[in-house]
Amino acid sequence: MSMLVATEFVTLDGVMEALSGEPELNEVLEAEAHLLGRVTYESFAAAWAVREGELADKLNSMPKYVVSSTLEEPLEWSNSRLVRGDAPGESAS
Repeated sequence: MSMLVATEFVTLDGVMEALSGEPELNEVLEAEAHLLGRVTYESFAAAWAVREGELADKLNSMPKYVVSSTLEEPLEWSNSRLVRGDAPGESAS
């Protein structure tokens, strides 16, 4: 069974931050897959699919499970899979 780790980028005053490639993002580099919602997926895909470098290469090559009832397949970002129902079950397989 895989471990699920929730990562949020929030400043001490409550401002949500976007993933931007800071070197302290070991959680991202050590992850085996990402579980994303539609809005986060669309934002990440637009930003990271065209980038290069260690972090971009990792994000672009790893499996991405996108939980959404409104997205249609095929998903454009490499190694992305649409999940419509059982998110834990489908992402664990």
